[in-house]
Amino acid sequence: MGCWARRYNAPMRTLLIVCFVVISFAQSPQSSPPPRNRAEQTQTANRKEGEPQEGPGPTVLPPAPNPGRVDQPAAGDKKRPANEKTDQVWEKALAPETWSNWALFIAAGVAAAIALRTLNAIKEQARIARLGLSATRVAANAAKESASTAKRALEITQSADVSVIAITSSDDGRILPGSVIEIVAKNHGRTRAEGVTINNSFSIGDRTITIPPPPPFFLPAEAVHSMQTGQAFHWLAEYDFAGIETRKSILSLLVEVRYQDVFGVDQLFKAHAAFLVGRGFVIAGNESSANPPEVQEGKDT
Repeated sequence: MGCWARRYNAPMRTLLIVCFVVISFAQSPQSSPPPRNRAEQTQTANRKEGEPQEGPGPTVLPPAPNPGRVDQPAAGDKKRPANEKTDQVWEKALAPETWSNWALFIAAGVAAAIALRTLNAIKEQARIARLGLSATRVAANAAKESASTAKRALEITQSADVSVIAITSSDDGRILPGSVIEIVAKNHGRTRAEGVTINNSFSIGDRTITIPPPPPFFLPAEAVHSMQTGQAFHWLAEYDFAGIETRKSILSLLVEVRYQDVFGVDQLFKAHAAFLVGRGFVIAGNESSANPPEVQEGKDT
């Protein structure tokens, strides 16, 4: 910025110097009279030296007017050509007494040119500054997006990842009133999961029951946790068991695993399973999400 200021202040300094010189030239006193006045003074002095000093001469009376006489214009008084008038205009315009005006005119023109050049330079600098600002903004946005992507990649690769890997029944593929269900969860991530809770909801037809979850626990990286649910089918009637055995009714199970990773982000894993006679609970699908909604308490229906 300092270099630029020195570069474009130099013409302004030059302009000030030119104006100062022109004003000094315009106001300088004329030391000698014009050539015409000097010649007249010389002729007058010579005439006085050559004439004898005598008294006043006889008085000369003007001629009497003649009413019948018509004055004819002299031959030299004819109309002058246009070219001669033009030459006289140029002589007056370029006379020495007009030089100061011409100098001021030229100085004004130089000042206007310098001002226009400076204005164009300022506009160019403003355009370059706008381009630089735009490029800086784009680079800042790119850096912000890059940092966000890097952070997200770190969270994905280093955070805990808990999922349900198995659901088994204690009665070899059958559902009885006293059957015990075992749910196995594993942390596949590289860091521990904190505040882990496992919620179970059983459904058959239009009825749903939610089993109260055990207290929260933490699950280290690559660790496996097993949770058993006993007396989970006391709410089923005889016809429900018969419908399950004959495959006329479908018993489904929804397992929700909630936990928090080391980055403080709440995570939710859902596993959907259905009971098949002879095979037990088969996991039909699962899903994961970050920052899930709060747990809603289920009702026995």
